Amino acid sequence: MYCTVSRLDIMFNEEKSVFPLETLLNAADDSSSPPENKWSFDKDTLMIYNNKYWKGFFPVDQNFDAVRYFGGFWKRFYKEEDIIKGVTHPYEVPSVYAANLPQLENIHRGLGQVIHLKYTSPEYSLFYDLLKIVDKDIVLGKAFLGISPFSMQILTFSMARRYDVNFMTEEDHETIYQQFARVPNVEEVIGKWNGKLVSDSALTPVTQVFNYARDNVGQLQMEYTFGGLLKGISRVVLTSEQMNMYDFTNWHDEVKAVKDDFMVGKWCSPWTKIPLNFGPSFLGVEHGTEGDRFCLRFTLMRV
Repeated sequence: MYCTVSRLDIMFNEEKSVFPLETLLNAADDSSSPPENKWSFDKDTLMIYNNKYWKGFFPVDQNFDAVRYFGGFWKRFYKEEDIIKGVTHPYEVPSVYAANLPQLENIHRGLGQVIHLKYTSPEYSLFYDLLKIVDKDIVLGKAFLGISPFSMQILTFSMARRYDVNFMTEEDHETIYQQFARVPNVEEVIGKWNGKLVSDSALTPVTQVFNYARDNVGQLQMEYTFGGLLKGISRVVLTSEQMNMYDFTNWHDEVKAVKDDFMVGKWCSPWTKIPLNFGPSFLGVEHGTEGDRFCLRFTLMRV
């Protein structure tokens, strides 16, 4: 997940695909799979197990134009009768679910046995992937444009079913926020926290710094720096549900604690009865009884 393009290329070329094709299969959508086989979270290690699909990861130095065009993605594999089938979905394009067929091959010189992921829809037929299952929860891959052997490699990537909270999706964040987090107490939040935005498509650097302290009359307040430029002070209110923070804007923060050095939060707009469309990466839409709102999701790690 933290590899460069060259490192992933070397790993792909040297590693063997040591697990059977069936290892690709994800948990079924129906009730035949126990909930813990689909998704689970370890609060102690801050590791997420997500077997709803394989989450894709680009190298840290991947060409920016390519990443911007393709966005983040996931691949899901299932069995239909006795045939293993797959689908690839880019997070940034809600309407695209590209069907594919994984097939074992040993015809690519110097690579050994690989999984050839053939896209079956006409609009994606000029694309294909080569995969290697190097761990029961890790797959290495390369994406190509053209027809082998006269094709061009366009992307190097990895996929995982187990990853830490730095790589959580917006869906992961909401599940952790609702099911695994709690209202923090005043004493445990006092101090400095580094914040990172949550995005389906990318790993973000530290984007905000929160400093919690008591003011002159003993009330909890938070000084923040966002993007290294925007600075301000927020009033902190602890409710029975979460910690809210208010500044000079009409947006506000909602934060919960997962453990003493890790919290999850959202910076949200006011609710509106106007239906909101799908937001860009980092900015999601929440639907509730009060209407719709935009939310910028983030994580906080104690410094």
